[in-house]
Amino acid sequence: LLSIIACVGAGLQSCSDHLNVERYFNDRQDLERIFNSRDYTEQWLANAYYQLLSFNLEIGHVRFTLTNYSDDM
Repeated sequence: LLSIIACVGAGLQSCSDHLNVERYFNDRQDLERIFNSRDYTEQWLANAYYQLLSFNLEIGHVRFTLTNYSDDM
């Protein structure tokens, strides 16, 4: 019983920084750096608009939109 409690306790302590993966990707931009620069912000926003236009151009397009299989459409 004591060994199970010790294993669970050790497992919970090691997960405290589990979701922070920025230390593994030093070559990528983080959101703080993007939004501190006007040029990076405009590039990020242009990419966001491009993604919206390319995948949501037509609401009923079979290839891009999965919601067209819903009954309420």
